[in-house]
Amino acid sequence: MTLYRADNLAIDTTTGLAGGLSYTTGIKVAMQLQIPDNAVIRLVEFGWSQDVATATLTLLKIQTTDTASTLTTALSTTLVKPLIDRDARASSLTMATTGSAVGTGALTSRTSIRDIAGLYIPQVYEKIWPLGTYPIGGSGTAENFVQVLVNTTATVNGICWMVWDEA
Repeated sequence: MTLYRADNLAIDTTTGLAGGLSYTTGIKVAMQLQIPDNAVIRLVEFGWSQDVATATLTLLKIQTTDTASTLTTALSTTLVKPLIDRDARASSLTMATTGSAVGTGALTSRTSIRDIAGLYIPQVYEKIWPLGTYPIGGSGTAENFVQVLVNTTATVNGICWMVWDEA
């Protein structure tokens, strides 16, 4: 089992500290992972952290869908590295702005959606599934996407992450 992690942190070239992305009100896709044909992933963890507490809680949702959204920054095998096995293969996810990517993009489609979790959260939330209960993303013969959606009630800087195992 090899675990991979992706997040939406932007590296500050001045200080070297990473900062989250700015999210305005309304539904945004914070991260999506594109699972290739005939492949699946098992989600182990996902989380969200924002820099300010808002008067109304943030709505966070994780889902699978057959339709991609276009995001601003494609992930890459340089950014997505194995967490545990340093000699593991590179992630098999499809890396592109309409594939595995992060950003503040609009939700493209509300069809073929399968909810994994949806909840109102305070400033910080982290979900780790117990061993053996990992939700599976991927639909066999067609590509599939796992997306983290966020709907804030005020502009916040947010950090989003996912950890998964590729089967």
